[in-house]
Amino acid sequence: MTAASLSVSGFSILAAAYLDGDLKTFFDRYSDLLYWGLMAMSVLGSGFAGLLSYSKADDRVRKLRTLERLLEIAQAARSADTTKALDDLQAEIDTIQGDMIRDVEAGTLDETAMMAYAMSVDRAQTAISERRRTVQDLPPRPLAAVASL
Repeated sequence: MTAASLSVSGFSILAAAYLDGDLKTFFDRYSDLLYWGLMAMSVLGSGFAGLLSYSKADDRVRKLRTLERLLEIAQAARSADTTKALDDLQAEIDTIQGDMIRDVEAGTLDETAMMAYAMSVDRAQTAISERRRTVQDLPPRPLAAVASL
């Protein structure tokens, strides 16, 4: 037998097996594996999306807490009695601004959040400035020993 007759006879055997249903196609052989593989990929993809969403929600909560803290700073500045207390509040604002700049550099701060931060920082700094002028214009408090006389 020659190579040509072997290939023709091999082809005829394959054709006969296919027509008889004895020869399985790629999808006949691997359909279950493809089905389970796609299901597993779907579950893993959904799990990954859920984890990503959870981490984004945590980031959003952190940003909201920072905005609330800026509001608390503005309120505390209005009742501060000393320039030292106002300096401490200003230092905290500086720390918050540094964190905000890092968030902008990382691309995790959108336009809406930047506007909210800017407005809150401006409000807190205005409260500190106004209170600083008021505190510096106040006459010195009498000493406790002198006030009791």
